[in-house]
This record gives sequence, structure tokens and C-alpha cells, in this order.
Amino acid sequence: EKERELFILYAQRRALRDFHFAVEWEKASVWGLTKARLLPLTLTFFLSFGSVITYTLFHNVTKKYALYIAMAPLISNVGGNHGLITASSVMRGLATVSFNRLSVVVKEVLAGVVCGLILGAIGGIIALVGYKSVPMALTVICSLVCALATSGLFGTCAPIFFSWLRIDPARVAGPMETTIQDFVTYSSYFLFLQLFMRLFGE
Repeated sequence: EKERELFILYAQRRALRDFHFAVEWEKASVWGLTKARLLPLTLTFFLSFGSVITYTLFHNVTKKYALYIAMAPLISNVGGNHGLITASSVMRGLATVSFNRLSVVVKEVLAGVVCGLILGAIGGIIALVGYKSVPMALTVICSLVCALATSGLFGTCAPIFFSWLRIDPARVAGPMETTIQDFVTYSSYFLFLQLFMRLFGE
């Protein structure tokens, strides 16, 4: 009975906080919305330089294997979408129920790994048939697993972290997650591509 009362109290406090955020959003002026969007967008703008630095550091790889770079945006898009789906689910959970944070993080990461293996196998076959390249196929598989595992991790942790800081996760978690995910995806893709190309002597 006591646990039930605590759960109801937690749900009421969470609902009140979400209601407060919603009222703020509905009543906000154009300048108010601009200020609310400016912080996450500024953070993502500067964090996006991580991707710029990645391209710069791997310019030899991108020049030498220009054709093989074609699959990188696909992996980035899938990873970003998975992160947003995960973040949305966690935000909904934060708004409605009390849950074990660690358990959810582990489950989302493992789900990402399984999705990565399934989509990686499909993408690997396409790369093998389309590009006639084993290194390319292996790069796609490993990159998708890495991208979906990390997007599951960041997509879960970001809303929990910003909620703990009492910052509306709906404003910040999505942009932060996708920006970090771009950096992780492209870095892992180039690293795997370089590794497998060297292993197979291409």
C-alpha cells in the first residue's frame, strides 16, 4: 500500500512538472521560443564540429575509398532515428511511470545491438552484392551495430540526465543525441573501413 502511495505521488509530481513545461510552451512568445531553442541548437552547432574534425582526420580514407563512403549517411540516419525513438520512449516513461533506470539502459542498448545485427546483415549483403567488397560489407555490419548500440545508450541516458538537472528533456535531449550520434557513427564507420581495408589488402 505504501509503495502504491509513493508511486501515485511520484506520478502526480511528474505530471505537474510536465504540465508546467506544456503551459510554458503554449504561452511562449516567438522570442520565448527562440530563447528555448537557441541553447540546444547552439550546443549542437558546436558539437557538430566533431563530425567536421572526423572528416578532416580521415581525409586520406575519404579520398582513397571515396566510393565506399556512400553508405555512411544511411548508417548515420538509422542511428539518429533509433536514438530519437529511444529518447521519445524514455521521455514518455519519465512522464508517466517510475522505472529502474539501469535496467532500461541495458535493455535499450541490447535492443540496439540486436537491431544492428539484423539491419547490418541486410546492409552487408547489399554492400557485398552492390560493391563486390567484403571489407565494405563488414564495415556496414560493424558500424550499424555500433551506431544502434550507442544511440540506444545516448537516447536513454540523455532524457534521464536532463530530467535530473530539471531541464525539459524534450527541448535538449533529441538535438544532443543526434549530434553525438553523428560523430560516433562517422568515426566508427571510417575506423572500421580503414581497418578492414588494411586487413584485406585493398
